[in-house]
Amino acid sequence: MGNKVEKDIERLEKLRKKLAGNKQASHDFLVKAGIITAKGNLKAQYKQQCTPRELA
Repeated sequence: MGNKVEKDIERLEKLRKKLAGNKQASHDFLVKAGIITAKGNLKAQYKQQCTPRELA
């Protein structure tokens, strides 16, 4: 199991390096993942998160 985790970490690190500093690649990734629309807006299921919008 440890070997699989290490491979996953390597793959995520490669993805992070690919997306870091590349706005278009980051945008394309988020669209493909279904998090944002092609216009860059959050999809409906992500708009209603339970995080506070202002400090208490």
